[in-house]
Amino acid sequence: METKLLLKFYGIIDLGNFWPNSKEVDSKVVYGQCSADTIKILIDRKQGFLTKSHPYASEEKTKIFNHVLISGTEIRPPVDSKGYVTVRLQGVSAPELHYKPDIRKAKMLTQHFGQTAVVELQHMLRKHSLNNKIKCVAKTYVEKPEDAFDCRARFIGDVIILKDDREFLNINHWLAEEGLVYPCFYTSMTNGEIRTIQLMVKSAISKKNVLWEHHYHKKLEPVENLSFELKRGRKVRYTPSRDKKLPVYMPKIFRRQYKYELTKNGKSFKSFLLSRKEQDRCCLLDDFFKDGAKENNMMPFGNLFSSNGDILFKPWEVVFEEAESKLLDDKTKRVIKNLEF
Repeated sequence: METKLLLKFYGIIDLGNFWPNSKEVDSKVVYGQCSADTIKILIDRKQGFLTKSHPYASEEKTKIFNHVLISGTEIRPPVDSKGYVTVRLQGVSAPELHYKPDIRKAKMLTQHFGQTAVVELQHMLRKHSLNNKIKCVAKTYVEKPEDAFDCRARFIGDVIILKDDREFLNINHWLAEEGLVYPCFYTSMTNGEIRTIQLMVKSAISKKNVLWEHHYHKKLEPVENLSFELKRGRKVRYTPSRDKKLPVYMPKIFRRQYKYELTKNGKSFKSFLLSRKEQDRCCLLDDFFKDGAKENNMMPFGNLFSSNGDILFKPWEVVFEEAESKLLDDKTKRVIKNLEF
């Protein structure tokens, strides 16, 4: 395995970007859409992206993400026109706040506890904010430049609140320990990163915090029992009694189940997953710790369900294969190959 390098950037979190807050942009009221595990950060453009080859090395500015696009299921620049980088918090997954598959007649749904997770995160962030803004740093360890962003052009990493210019609180870890998110491990993570989230989740489970009131769900439920409709982009009031309901389970299951219920045609959920053109692949955590993401360890996600809808795994027992993303030249739209830091 190649040596991993630290990639980071400094920036500002604006609480106005979180659901259900709003802020004025160009004389228009814009309602925030950020959920608990996807945060928009206004990058410090002067510093840009920084790299560090080892713990005692000095930080070096890299221009590797200048004039490129991230290509996967979507094509976007790493930094948007307003100067924001969208960060997907590594190792954790909050219940869906707003999910609508690209299927006719699909509605925008929110999972139970999806609103609670983002509201509780905001309460914590507000304690450390000044004028609803928080200084932070986003960081990740990668082998290649394209590993830093997922297939939806989101930076994958940890976000840490800064206080007096020092790292103060890791948001990923806080969410896991408070029981507001599920563990969601990917092959792009290091063993150490996974073990740290594991410890936080075990702490939340022992205290029966939020999601872990019922520990974990063992059988599929109809989507109508798991969610309610959400009107996106409008003023919405958070109603705890509506949101804090069971059952709830991993968003990765919920998203696929919603598509399944809209298109199932008599198949079981297991058959639906196994028949998909683009297979979700995963491996057991113990195998990943032992051998890494070796091909003979990988299996279809559908293998982890029975034909009658039993969920045959616990959220912390599986490591998912990260969907591939590529870097494109923003002018020619051609794939940039063998790009190195």
